[in-house]
Amino acid sequence: MRQHLQPIKRFSLNLYRIDCFASSSFSVSFSRIVCRSRRLLCSRRKLVHYIKGSKVCQPLFLNFFHFFESFIFLCIELLFGGGFMAIWRRILLIGFIVLLLAAAINALDVFPLPGDDAITENSKGFSGVLRLWISEEKSPSPSGLSTWLTKESAQFEKKHDGVYVQITPVSKETLASFSYAAELPPDMIVFSPGMLENAQGLTETDAARLLRKEFSDYADGLCTPVAMGAAFWAIREGIDPPLSGKTLLIDQEYAYSALYALKSDLNPQKTPGAGYGVDLGLPIYEHQSDDIIIEETGELRPGANSHVSENACISFINGEGDAAFVSNKALSTLTNAKNAPEFRIAVTGEIYADLLSLFAVTDTKTGEAREMCVRFLEHLLSEDAQKRLESTKAFSVTDANLYAGKRHYQEIEMNLSSSKVIPAPAFSDSENDTAEALRSVIHGESRLSDILSGMP
Repeated sequence: MRQHLQPIKRFSLNLYRIDCFASSSFSVSFSRIVCRSRRLLCSRRKLVHYIKGSKVCQPLFLNFFHFFESFIFLCIELLFGGGFMAIWRRILLIGFIVLLLAAAINALDVFPLPGDDAITENSKGFSGVLRLWISEEKSPSPSGLSTWLTKESAQFEKKHDGVYVQITPVSKETLASFSYAAELPPDMIVFSPGMLENAQGLTETDAARLLRKEFSDYADGLCTPVAMGAAFWAIREGIDPPLSGKTLLIDQEYAYSALYALKSDLNPQKTPGAGYGVDLGLPIYEHQSDDIIIEETGELRPGANSHVSENACISFINGEGDAAFVSNKALSTLTNAKNAPEFRIAVTGEIYADLLSLFAVTDTKTGEAREMCVRFLEHLLSEDAQKRLESTKAFSVTDANLYAGKRHYQEIEMNLSSSKVIPAPAFSDSENDTAEALRSVIHGESRLSDILSGMP
């Protein structure tokens, strides 16, 4: 018995005894874990040397390890040692553990953990961390803006020592409830029009002065566009009359934008049918068929086979139509698809900008923290940051030119600069039933002017 309780002198021998016990009592996998632990712990002197290269600290660390080793093996001996005293050893160890638990509980009473109120209060102070939530379920970029925001935050942090922008992607449902995040609410959010029902929890900024004129009074400054997309017509090259049975394809995701794109400034008396003619910049011919009308005005009328498609881009690539209404997010697909037809870009009517990334500062912070959020927004709207949107294939909301010399993108950018842009409302989901309205227009069941009169 005395020999069984002797202090253990050599650490490797101790581990060997544990290995033997593990092999006989537990699985082989546990034995392998112990072997790996042996290799790690045997190098503890080297580890201590690297972590604490001090002649004073090294003995302290080594003594701690010796004490820890002795304590572990004492517990093992008390639990699994043989002899008639085994039961009393186990009782002694259990009692010791109970005393430790009681001491821990008592310590919690003496030094209580901070409650929710304390945590919330601490989060109100500015520690240098700015929390940004972003939802990209309707991003103006095919790849999203998270990478762009990450790079821009790094640029911002270089200019503002001690500031760190923490970017967290969230769902639109989580973002919509941002004001209810009691412990760590976001200081800034990036979202799309319609994701928030109202401006509750947001604070006003004056960053709109940096935007193009269409956004100068957007949402009364409660949120600010930082990037935009655009929808347009992709028209098959070589389209020539006479045309028969060809169609316009409109992606249902952009039905609302399509209604504005179908709007024409032409004389209503010259507009065929129900008044939904579209000037696609086609050659001027005098031709009429059951499906498509091309008159002196150069208008292309949606034919009987025109329809709202779940994926107008793929339908266009498969040769199912002569023109497809798609967004900039489909350009790379149209350009890179092997069987895609040659196409050109046309922007018609008015541009309804619903592909927007909106930036808002929340009211969770005051003073320096809120000021730093506004500075970050102004950084995103700077000329350099807006030009770096090129990597995302989105478009600038300022007067920055990103795509000079780049086919298709340059044409869209020029049209965005010269055409009337109507921003989508930030806090209302006005696009619920537009797909059905669009279907009724292109099938001649409704007048476009009547549909548009009820739109913002």
